[in-house]
Amino acid sequence: MKSFLKYVLTYIVLVVIFLGALLIVSCIPQKVIQYNAKKSAVNLIYESEKVYFRSLGRNLFDDNSSDAIMFNLAYTIDEENKMESIIKARRNFIPGITKEIKPDMVGNLPHENNVFSMTREFLNTVNDKEQVSYEYARYWHGYIVILRLLLCVFDISVIRLLTQITILILISILMYFLIKNTNWKIAVALFLAFVAADLFVWIYTLHGRYVVIVALLISIFIANKKINEKNINIWLFVSGALTAYFDLLTTPIFSALLPIVIYTAVNTKDTTIKSEIIRLIKNFAAWGIGYLGLWATKWVISDLLYDTEIIKVSLTQIYYRLFGNIKKSNIGIKNFKVLKLNVKTATNYLTIALYICMFAYAIIKKKRSRKNNMFLSAQKLPYFLCIIITIAWYLVVSEHSNRHYFFTYKTMLIPLLSTMLIVLDDKNVNKLLAENNEKKEIDDD
Repeated sequence: MKSFLKYVLTYIVLVVIFLGALLIVSCIPQKVIQYNAKKSAVNLIYESEKVYFRSLGRNLFDDNSSDAIMFNLAYTIDEENKMESIIKARRNFIPGITKEIKPDMVGNLPHENNVFSMTREFLNTVNDKEQVSYEYARYWHGYIVILRLLLCVFDISVIRLLTQITILILISILMYFLIKNTNWKIAVALFLAFVAADLFVWIYTLHGRYVVIVALLISIFIANKKINEKNINIWLFVSGALTAYFDLLTTPIFSALLPIVIYTAVNTKDTTIKSEIIRLIKNFAAWGIGYLGLWATKWVISDLLYDTEIIKVSLTQIYYRLFGNIKKSNIGIKNFKVLKLNVKTATNYLTIALYICMFAYAIIKKKRSRKNNMFLSAQKLPYFLCIIITIAWYLVVSEHSNRHYFFTYKTMLIPLLSTMLIVLDDKNVNKLLAENNEKKEIDDD
């Protein structure tokens, strides 16, 4: 009962903080952020809807439209109707100028004059040009809290840079605690996995970065042993809730998978396969309840306060993101093609080199210690299951992973990291060697 009340209290506190933070930043006058908003709009127009770059020997691109939407929503808060504005999340809205507002709807994002250009819409908005305003009430849009504060001082280019620096600092802190509480090999594996996921070109866009920041923050507390067996589920609940608040359905499962992988690396307790399976079920259930629960709360608030019918729209949209408009008979075939597409996009010379090195190192390691089961143990089971869950995510959320493969592929960081840790995580082996040495010393005596 106490555990249940703790979750309820945490949920209430989070909802109050989420709404309160949005209301507070909505009090910032638009004129304060107008200059940097205009600079950001011009920058986005120059970059166009997609930004192209090279990374690790291949050509890639990312979505600039999402960044334009994020900044549009951060800019167009109605100062006279703050609560309605943050709940309905209307882009292109200009008080006194906007005449037509369309509600959130199922399918692709609606756009002006049958031309999809979120960057152009944002530029028109900051220049007070009349457009149709579109509601986007299905999400919390918690990133508005950060963007609206930063826009007081910086434009989009600096905000992206600061976000990238924040991620690099958090990775460095996480590596420090992994070296301190596990070993240097696990820390290096973490860094290489991020690099293989094109870490150094993440600076080109902003969307999807907040879920990474959430995952890294939770992982740091786990690596520093502030989060342990007793409280990990409540923190995974918080991780899911924060993901629902900040993320625009980019790679949400990442904020569950990375902390679980890090917890597995840090945890040194004896365990069994059964107990690990039970733990993982509880972990993912806690994260899932936090994520879906807080997301659904936004729908309920929207419907209760403003009769938006967003619950119906959101549930239909979820089905669309899972299956799209394809025939049910083709679902299985399409899903595996989507998985292949994401794996192919994630594959580069570094990922290939790392997988080959791990395979070779595993063979050498096995030959040196034939008596010990090096890789198949209860302590390493979570690594295998995180690989399986990542693959399952692509198969289940297939339409989303197909339509947005150019950023959803980044979740393939988890299978790479998990594979390296299966080979490099020596805590079980070290324990066996210590026991053997202790036994040998007793026999010698």
